[in-house]
Amino acid sequence: MRFEDLESSPYSRTFSWLPDSRRIVFAERSGFWRNDHLWVGDTRTSEVHLVTNGTGREQWPSVAPGGKEAAFASLEFHYDLADFRVDGEKTAQSHPSSEFSEASPSWSPVRDEYAYVTERSGTPEIRLRSADAGWERTLVSTRDFGENPTHFFLDLAYAPNGQSLAYRRSGSDGESIWVSATSAEPPVRLVMEPGGAIQQDPTWSPDGNWIAYLTVKGGQYTLEKARVGGTEPPVIVGKGVGTQPKWSPKGDAIALIAPGGGVNVVATDGSSTRQIGSSEWLAIVWTRHGSRLLGLEKTADRHLALSWIDVASGAETRISDLGLIPPAFGYGSMTGLTPVKGMSVAPDAKTVTVSMLRVRSDLWLLQGLSRR
Repeated sequence: MRFEDLESSPYSRTFSWLPDSRRIVFAERSGFWRNDHLWVGDTRTSEVHLVTNGTGREQWPSVAPGGKEAAFASLEFHYDLADFRVDGEKTAQSHPSSEFSEASPSWSPVRDEYAYVTERSGTPEIRLRSADAGWERTLVSTRDFGENPTHFFLDLAYAPNGQSLAYRRSGSDGESIWVSATSAEPPVRLVMEPGGAIQQDPTWSPDGNWIAYLTVKGGQYTLEKARVGGTEPPVIVGKGVGTQPKWSPKGDAIALIAPGGGVNVVATDGSSTRQIGSSEWLAIVWTRHGSRLLGLEKTADRHLALSWIDVASGAETRISDLGLIPPAFGYGSMTGLTPVKGMSVAPDAKTVTVSMLRVRSDLWLLQGLSRR
């Protein structure tokens, strides 16, 4: 096998040189997929061969000076869905546990069910699950996009009428926003981004006619909106205003986690931006009446907390302390893994579902490397 025969990946690979300054030991990808392994590659001939075949994600090889041994980490991480009570009562864990990642939860606004992303079939897919786990079905899979490979799905967002789902899809043609009906009709791309820039974090207007999202222009996040089913180009709403946009139920503003702390509230026509609060937020969602935001906060004493943000006054009120920040969050910050991948409020308005990073890593020693 040769370097060019390996599956392409949007993420970088880690590697270490062998003493001959010709061969390298490298990780198959970057630990984002299950069963990533270590290879030895010849930089002159492009020939590669597999040297590990474990069950984990084998990463960060470091070859010993003599070239006979290499240390590496066997990494296991995934995202779990967890429920928290908005009223501050004891945490409820009602989601079935899984060794596979479950990310980007989005509750239906009209039915007691939610959508989420998983990889349990071996490839990325979006699934619908009833609240009591009485049934579950696949809504979107890689097969829906033909021969165009799908790297991942993320950023799920239900339409206000509960009949459609917007999401981010990463494929060989870039990262873009797609919409799928819950009736399992073929997915439809929202809008082509000029210049092929990425699109992420879709959020619906209350009337369901528009979707706002983030793209990157001039090296900074840019908030845009596009008409659902329209053909006109997207409209810029604001630049450098933050991440994780959420359209207000009142329809007049979009809230984003502000750079450096707090929340930016941006008028939907782009005419004004107002910053409220100062806390470090990992995720935010609107309450149904649109006067407050519910947020997952990283506190100054390194705890996680659920807190309210009053949009009119900017006041931040702690609801419940969820304990110390998990060590996995620190690991995620160092490696580029997002500690939280999605947050959504259930139809009862009493429960919030969050996708949180879980990590385990072991150190291994590979011997006899120079003979391979």
